[in-house]
Amino acid sequence: MQVSYDLTNELQELDTAGFLVFGGREVQLLEGGDQAAPSSWPVAILRVLRKNNPAIARVDLDEMTKKEAQQGGGHVR
Repeated sequence: MQVSYDLTNELQELDTAGFLVFGGREVQLLEGGDQAAPSSWPVAILRVLRKNNPAIARVDLDEMTKKEAQQGGGHVR
C-alpha cells in the first residue's frame, strides 16, 4: 500500500509541474541465458511529456458524444 500511495503522490507532483505520464505494457521475447527456447518477458513502457506537447492526441469526449447523437449512432449519457 505504501508503494501505491507514494506513486500516486509522485504522479500528482508531475501533474502539478505540468507533465502527463502515459504507460503501456508489451510482451517481448527473452533469448539466451539458461533457457534453450525464448521466453515471454513483460515490459512496462512509461512516457512523461509536458502537458502542452503537440504529440499528445486530444479528444473532446463531450463533443464526440454530441456528434454521435446527431448522427443517430450514439447514446447521450
